[in-house]
Amino acid sequence: MSPKRKKDNAGLPHRVTKKHGAYYYLRPVYQDGKNKTQWIRLGTTEREMYQRLTELQSDGIGLMSAIIKRYRDEVLVKKARNTQDAQNKQLDRLNKAFGHMRPADLRPAHIAQYHDLVGNTAPFQANRELALMTHVCKCAVRWGHIDENPVREVQRFPEPPRSRHITDDEYVAVRDIAPVWVQILMDLAYVTGQRRVDLLSMKRSQLTNDGLLIKQSKTKTELLIEWTADLRNAIQRALDTLPGEGVHSVYVICDAKGQQRRDAAFTTAWTRLMNKAVSGDKPIIGEKFQFRDIRAKAGSESSGEQLGHTNSSTLNKHYKRLPKRVKPTQ
Repeated sequence: MSPKRKKDNAGLPHRVTKKHGAYYYLRPVYQDGKNKTQWIRLGTTEREMYQRLTELQSDGIGLMSAIIKRYRDEVLVKKARNTQDAQNKQLDRLNKAFGHMRPADLRPAHIAQYHDLVGNTAPFQANRELALMTHVCKCAVRWGHIDENPVREVQRFPEPPRSRHITDDEYVAVRDIAPVWVQILMDLAYVTGQRRVDLLSMKRSQLTNDGLLIKQSKTKTELLIEWTADLRNAIQRALDTLPGEGVHSVYVICDAKGQQRRDAAFTTAWTRLMNKAVSGDKPIIGEKFQFRDIRAKAGSESSGEQLGHTNSSTLNKHYKRLPKRVKPTQ
């Protein structure tokens, strides 16, 4: 919570108080697992106080930029690596938009204007950044910088679920022109229904006698995917093909040196693959698809149990993309 103002402090800047003839800035800090207050001396005159306060704010103290930095240092670092990569870029944009502002001055209208501006061209990105800003401000409330979260009043743009279903012919056509390691990744995604981040980080130690042991990085759900002929073939191809001859790796999907394939390398390879698939005089598919659509294909053509969603509504909304089969009237 923000420090309560005494009558003598009326009219002073936010978090500035006067005590024993001197002005102090009350900076919230997090030390030893507790929220504390650091008293920063600003001087004995108003001129000194405003000059020192300007210097502090130029360093980000007392501004949204300081809260965003703390969020990076204390909250973001605990998330999955892929999430860190994506949200670091989002935080850069949010910091550029709001970093110069005092937390107490942030209003829902400011957030809505930014959300609308981004949403004009990238509504999905706008929603992701809005969700992240909501959490940043939620932490700011907890840390005592603001009393209420100004972001929660702003509504997201509607997001209709993806409906792209990959046909078998499309899957085979794209797979045939893909690099070998991408072919293997596609097959594992289809057979297991897992996200690419979990497949790229999959280690050989996860191959047990009973099946493939997966702990999903997003949901923390633990799955044991039982062996089938298709799963064994996909895994065996990965072990036989990757890495290079004579190189040992702890990863199932790896490069020629046995190192884990990075998501950035995959994104580059997939973009090239999709561009190749739809370009030229005779494109092999009529419309690009995303790698995550393979997970939806797996869920649509099976019970979807291997996807790890306990909520059937989530499964039906986002992954069941084939039309429901019904019988005509007799």
